[in-house]
Amino acid sequence: MLNSFIDSSPAISRLLSTANNFTFLAPSNTAINAWLAAPGTTSLTTDDVEALISYHLLHGTFPVASFSQNPLFPNSNLNNVTFENVTNGQTVELLQTSNSPSLLSGNATVSTISKADIACTGGFVHILNTILTIPLDVVDFASVQPELQFFDQFLNVGKYTTAIEAPVIEPILASTNVTYFVPNTAEAIANFTNIANIVPPQELGAIFGYHVIPNAILHSTDLQNGMVLQTFQGSDVYITVQGGQVFVNQAKVLQVDFLVANGVLHTLDSVLSRFNATPPFGGPGNFTGFPGPFGPFPHNKPILPSTKAGIAVGVVAIVAGSFTGLYFLIRCLRRREARKQADAIREISKPQEFPKIPPKANRILGQDLETGRAAALQSQKRLELEMMGVAQPMDSSTGRPPIPKRAEARKTFL
Repeated sequence: MLNSFIDSSPAISRLLSTANNFTFLAPSNTAINAWLAAPGTTSLTTDDVEALISYHLLHGTFPVASFSQNPLFPNSNLNNVTFENVTNGQTVELLQTSNSPSLLSGNATVSTISKADIACTGGFVHILNTILTIPLDVVDFASVQPELQFFDQFLNVGKYTTAIEAPVIEPILASTNVTYFVPNTAEAIANFTNIANIVPPQELGAIFGYHVIPNAILHSTDLQNGMVLQTFQGSDVYITVQGGQVFVNQAKVLQVDFLVANGVLHTLDSVLSRFNATPPFGGPGNFTGFPGPFGPFPHNKPILPSTKAGIAVGVVAIVAGSFTGLYFLIRCLRRREARKQADAIREISKPQEFPKIPPKANRILGQDLETGRAAALQSQKRLELEMMGVAQPMDSSTGRPPIPKRAEARKTFL
């Protein structure tokens, strides 16, 4: 039956005949009949068939021995933008469960291998007992997946499926390579309902955008403790791995790796808030794995190169900012010292002001000057008289005219 689909499409015939280094996941006749009997498959187009078979052809060889409890996410040959928006082709999850190797595709469909490792030129073929499902966009996926009933309510409460929020939602759905962290508990929806009743539409759009990581498909194996991820809204979220659990800010990751048309979706126990981006309380713990449909998925991948680059840029920015601040501090101190020196020079250059003499002191000083001036005039007149022989010279010892000899004798006698 598969051959009839292949022969009906020249494009698929050419794709399979020229493929190299591939793994073809060939659905059995039983799987194809079950798929054709399902609702919605009665009016298949050529594009539908070609997209479906392309999704079953993986890039790279993946024998069953390569499957492990650490999931793999190889790209397929499905790169038709009508059905997907993932760089290098929509992915399929390969996982070794406790029972058998399994493959997870869209709508959480689980396929097992009925016959494995059929070697052929250029690769391997595995026969599947269930046909893969092409992932839907995140809104359609939430509406048909019972495990996402609360996320579906989140979309309805926030009016994200209406024309009001279309300017926010449509660019996200049309984006390439997206990671969604979405709330999916009854408590989360109850809290969000209270918020949605009081905030304006633009804030509701910002809330949804804060749950979306653009330009990065981060599967469970890519999430690392300490990651800082920029959201579609613009603010950052912080990844914490502690106590065997994974958190986005303070929200706990519940389920992981739901494949959607343009990336991957993980569920949370609460609504994220960009106004409370603190990590959960407590110290870091030992991380053993992510919760999945078949138990914890071990985690051992290194930090993403893009995250390393972001950390490096952040460190450079901090150092540059520190040097800039130090430069302006030194410049400010130099200006302050220059102002002090200029003030000191101006103070020295001021004309000196002598203390004023009190009026009383002025009067005394004036009297002394007048007395001195009168004495000098008297001395000058006496000197002139002496020179004319009119006046007797002054005795230098007494400052008075000399005593006549008779008078002096009389004084002695007495």
